[in-house]
Amino acid sequence: MTIQNKSKALAVFEALREDIVNGVIGANERLVERDLVERFGVSKTPVREALSMLRHEGLVRGRYYRGMKVVRLSAETLRELYELREVLEGLAARCAATNKNQELSRQLLANAAAQEDALQSDRFYDLNAEFHGLVLEQAANSELSRTLNRLYDRYRVTSNSKLNPLLNQPRTRNWDIIREHKAIASSIDHGAPAAAEELARQHVRNAFSRLAYDPDRQDSSSFVAEAST
Repeated sequence: MTIQNKSKALAVFEALREDIVNGVIGANERLVERDLVERFGVSKTPVREALSMLRHEGLVRGRYYRGMKVVRLSAETLRELYELREVLEGLAARCAATNKNQELSRQLLANAAAQEDALQSDRFYDLNAEFHGLVLEQAANSELSRTLNRLYDRYRVTSNSKLNPLLNQPRTRNWDIIREHKAIASSIDHGAPAAAEELARQHVRNAFSRLAYDPDRQDSSSFVAEAST
């Protein structure tokens, strides 16, 4: 593949990935090669390369000639993602507490406080993502950051209501998230690596528990049964 085609393939890949993780393209929706060629005004080669990258990211499955489909993650895959996220976010919090940075710690504490004011707005979710980004920034481990951000892309797929409506949590649950974020931020600010790691890991375990069982949802029972097996 030429450099020009590689550049086109990357552009197509990034555009499709954003559409998938934001729910513009839904689960099980087919990505047909000829439609993508027409949409992006490129040849088949960069389209196929882009689809290969999406498959490598675990966002699509299938073969070119049949049309690839956006994945719908099973409960087992979702559990595996959370198990991996627990380990990696725990490590990130440990590193952040070890690499104590006063300015970043201040931003982390301010972010956690701002989440309270944004509880009833969509800004809460932006602040949530920003919180984890600040922890990663303070961890100062580029490989860890790259791996977790890739994991977050897959998690964003599961978090989109168009792809999995079971993951819509009532806003009252956000108070639990805020309390957990404040505890993590405090342990990082105090330079307590072991505590920061355990609190971060518990935060992810709690997130999965809230996901697997939500008594406020009438459609959660089937997921609970599948997730608990």
